[in-house]
Amino acid sequence: MCGAEVESIDHILRFYPDAYSLWCSLIRAEFMHEFFQVPLKEWILANITNSWRFARDCAAWDLLFGYLLWLLWNRCNARVFDSGNVSREPILVQGKWLLQECLSSRTSLCLQSL
Repeated sequence: MCGAEVESIDHILRFYPDAYSLWCSLIRAEFMHEFFQVPLKEWILANITNSWRFARDCAAWDLLFGYLLWLLWNRCNARVFDSGNVSREPILVQGKWLLQECLSSRTSLCLQSL
């Protein structure tokens, strides 16, 4: 896909050029090295359970992180299996939109239950 010798799940979610630049824009500089060196399973768990560990903005980081992983994976699959249908909208924009939709629906549900 990008010409890397090994294109593993870890590569797609962290080291593929789109993924790498995305994470660099969101992770605190002092934790950048650790963010990219932690084993994949620990990396995912750390980001969904400890919002404060890596993220510059911790607000709803667990949700945003999950959405971004899903979007990166979907974009990879679209390139491989549906090359004519790859979204041109930046992944971060899509992820923030999904996060906003989730938070809005939570608020609506909470207000309905009052």
